[in-house]
Amino acid sequence: MEQKHYYTDEKNAQIVIALLKAHGIKDIVISPGATNDCFVLSVQDDPDFNLYSAVDERHAGYFACGMAQETGRPVVINCTGATASRNYMPALTEAYYRKLPVVALTCSQHSSHIGQLYPQMTDRIHLPADVVNVSVQCPIPHTAEEEWACQLNVNRALLETHRHGGGPVHINLETDYNGEVARCHKGFARGCNGSGVASHRQGDQSSCMDWFPFSFCRRRKTRD
Repeated sequence: MEQKHYYTDEKNAQIVIALLKAHGIKDIVISPGATNDCFVLSVQDDPDFNLYSAVDERHAGYFACGMAQETGRPVVINCTGATASRNYMPALTEAYYRKLPVVALTCSQHSSHIGQLYPQMTDRIHLPADVVNVSVQCPIPHTAEEEWACQLNVNRALLETHRHGGGPVHINLETDYNGEVARCHKGFARGCNGSGVASHRQGDQSSCMDWFPFSFCRRRKTRD
C-alpha cells in the first residue's frame, strides 16, 4: 500500500531531524503552532520518532521532564518561537537544576524581524542563566559553510544534554514559512478524509493537519 508523507525542504530542519536520529533521540512532545508546521509534518509519520501532542506548552515541558527522568534519554519539546515558547521556562528551570536532558526546539521567523513590530516575534537569544546549558540559533543555510555551521551548532546542543551531568538545551530553527498555505491535497496525508480536508480523529497523536505550508513541505512517496 502506497503512503505519502511530507518533508520540509528547508536545510536547517533537515539537519536537525537527521541529527536527532543520529543521536538516538526518538521522543518529541509537540505543541501546535504555525512556524513549526514544517517540522511537525516532517516527523509526524516518521517511524523513527514517537510523537506526543500537548496543547499547552507549560504542560508539554513538565511532561518531557517526567519522560526524561524515567527513561534517562533526551526528550524534545517543540513549539513556535513566539510568546508560546516562554511557557517552557518553568519546566526548563526544573530540568536545569535536576539535570534532565530536555531539548527545547523552537521554530521562528527570521531574527531580523525582532523589534520591527512583527507579530509574535521575540528575542530567543538572551535567556536566563538557569534555564538551559546552551542555546543555539539555526538560520536557513544557503552555502556549504553555513550548512556546516548549522550541523556544528545542533551537534553541540545535543551533546550538552549529557555532558558534565547533562541538562536542558535550546535550538531555534528559523523558517521562511510566512503563513501562505495551501489546502490539503486529496488523499495525500495521513488522516485525510478524502474530501481534501483533513479529519482529526480523537486520540490520534499524529493525524494530518487541515493546512500546511505547501511551498516548504514536499511530498515523498514510500511503500509499506
